[in-house]
Amino acid sequence: MMLGGLQGVVLSLVLGAVVAVDQPANDRANDLELRVTNLVPHFLSFHEETVAWEEMLREKRAAAEEEGDRVEELSPEALARERRSLWDDHLGDLAPLLRRGGQGRWEPRGLEEAWTRYSREMSRLQQAASQGLATDPAPILHEVGAALRLDQPLSVELILYVGTFQESPAFRLDGGEYAILLPMEEDPAPLTPVLSDLFTRAVHARLSGRPSEGRLSVAQHLFLRGLALRVHEAIRPGRSAEEYLLRPRSWLLSAEQRDGAVLDRYRGALTEREPETVAPLLEGEFDYAAWRVSGLLLMDGWTLERLARVPEGEVDGLVSGILGMN
Repeated sequence: MMLGGLQGVVLSLVLGAVVAVDQPANDRANDLELRVTNLVPHFLSFHEETVAWEEMLREKRAAAEEEGDRVEELSPEALARERRSLWDDHLGDLAPLLRRGGQGRWEPRGLEEAWTRYSREMSRLQQAASQGLATDPAPILHEVGAALRLDQPLSVELILYVGTFQESPAFRLDGGEYAILLPMEEDPAPLTPVLSDLFTRAVHARLSGRPSEGRLSVAQHLFLRGLALRVHEAIRPGRSAEEYLLRPRSWLLSAEQRDGAVLDRYRGALTEREPETVAPLLEGEFDYAAWRVSGLLLMDGWTLERLARVPEGEVDGLVSGILGMN
């Protein structure tokens, strides 16, 4: 570390906090269910039909030109409308699986920008359609459950789908249904940290009694991300902090050198919930701040098991307290 004196010692301890994972005395493995819903074949049907339609147009145009006929070229707007229509035919009805509340149709954002990129991912998407994920997700869910001492039944649905390169992996809790949404248009590797983060959110929601509705505060985002990072540390111990954060060493050292300023940025917005305020704070050095918050809580005597059971309404106060705001 590039921090001197006692501050550097304390920060090193916080960043290096390690929690061992033992199997819970009451193994509830039989009450932990993972269902995988693979929607990638729906996308491949859409893509195949769209490509065939565009090829048919080209062939018709070529044949007409050979006959000496003048053919008007289809406008980009007309092409976009037809692609959207085919998307709606094949994928529009998937809204109940992919959107909170399942209302309306699933409308793609940025389909035209994404269209030319799909061909570069086609081989991997075809493999995903037939085989699912390259890594079996079930053992990771069980490891997360063991790390957090899950002692209640939990059923999680893992939904694999293809979006438009704008979606991120997400956990959704809606009407008591626990779902992990994993877009496949970009390679989601490394899978273990991604899945351990999302499964941690599901297990925490089950153990803490988190309600389905409501936006998370900045403090709650920090708490959940920090808990997920420490769970990953617990199930894959002995690695460096930058490996858990999926960041280069230079990034971590830079954040450590500005530790006070980084945490001050979040101290001033812990109770904020409005998307326009929260979204920018979930970028940049957010992972560092979440790692620090969780490290401070562990140093204060909290365990992963206890943290997983903190009710949503108590998180703001807990994070404020550990960051010296109370």
